[in-house]
Amino acid sequence: MWVGNLFLQEGLRAVSGGAVSISTRGAVKGQARNLTQREIDVIRYAADGLDARATAQEIGTSLQAVKNSRYIATIKLGADNVPQAVAMAMRRGLIQ
Repeated sequence: MWVGNLFLQEGLRAVSGGAVSISTRGAVKGQARNLTQREIDVIRYAADGLDARATAQEIGTSLQAVKNSRYIATIKLGADNVPQAVAMAMRRGLIQ
């Protein structure tokens, strides 16, 4: 599974960077501030009301890439879904 490989890569990157805790869901706990710019962008577009398809068109990437970035951002933020990820990102000052 490609998304699973992304989690493995994120976990390895985090551990090599000094993180000591990896959640059972595959994302590194407490790494919300380490969202990539792409992950922040897709959450920001979700906050603006764009669905994944419209976001993909807006930023010039594939629908699957947007879905993957949303999913990873949601996990990194500790959210259960995209609307909750948007709220958490706003509370943490990652988006306005």
